[in-house]
Amino acid sequence: MVFYLLTTFCVSFCVLFVVGIVFLISYLSPNVQYKKAIEAYEKKNYSESLEYVEHTVMLQPEYKDAYFVGFQCAFILEDFVGAQEYLTEGLKYQAFDESEIIYCFDELIKVYEGKQQYKKINQLLILCPSSIIVTKYQEYLALSVNFSYTEGTYLDTIPLKMSSEGQGTIYYTTDGSEPDTGSKKYSGPLFLEAGEHLIKAVFINEYGVESEIVTKQYIIEQKMVPLPPSVSCYSGEYEIPYMITIDYEDGCSVYYTTDGTIPTEESYRYVAPIPMP
Repeated sequence: MVFYLLTTFCVSFCVLFVVGIVFLISYLSPNVQYKKAIEAYEKKNYSESLEYVEHTVMLQPEYKDAYFVGFQCAFILEDFVGAQEYLTEGLKYQAFDESEIIYCFDELIKVYEGKQQYKKINQLLILCPSSIIVTKYQEYLALSVNFSYTEGTYLDTIPLKMSSEGQGTIYYTTDGSEPDTGSKKYSGPLFLEAGEHLIKAVFINEYGVESEIVTKQYIIEQKMVPLPPSVSCYSGEYEIPYMITIDYEDGCSVYYTTDGTIPTEESYRYVAPIPMP
């Protein structure tokens, strides 16, 4: 009897051990988990299928095929946040072909369109790599404002222009505050003159969706035109020669000619009083 019991116990233990090993291998295999996800999906057990998909990508995040199935299951279950997460993660691993990208974005945008969740549509369009989808829904886009000049230092007044794609309005500030609908509306170039300028701008489309705020800083160091030099003697005839002196601003140089030509930097440079010719 003891031998029989020991034998039964050993056989049972071996069977359970083998079953456990098989189960563990199955549980840790992304291929097996994905296969089960497909089987559950075909049986329309979408919640079960989604569980297998979640386990598949947990075991192997770059398992591309799982993301499209995950999107479909979450979408059918009306878990649109989850569907968007599968779409976003799948794009990181290039898990979708062109037709799948168009399908996923189109289906999600239609849902958000019906719910008037225009901000979410804008977020999707910024993320979307398909020009077909972006063109189809471009009215919902709120892209960041473009500036005609890169920020930096300039030596003269610049006519700064701002633009953005889509229908809407650009609002901007020049005092460092955050722009909103109560700020100045952009209607034409801003002529930035001497000084420091901090420009912040935001684009708000027809649906009230705001783009990211863009901040640019410009320093305008205009060249100041010096006053003309002052000559000590007037033009005319003199009985005795005088020494001609020239006064001018500090930091400047004076050049002169005696033959009636226009002086340039190649002419004589004034360094001391000039004897009258």
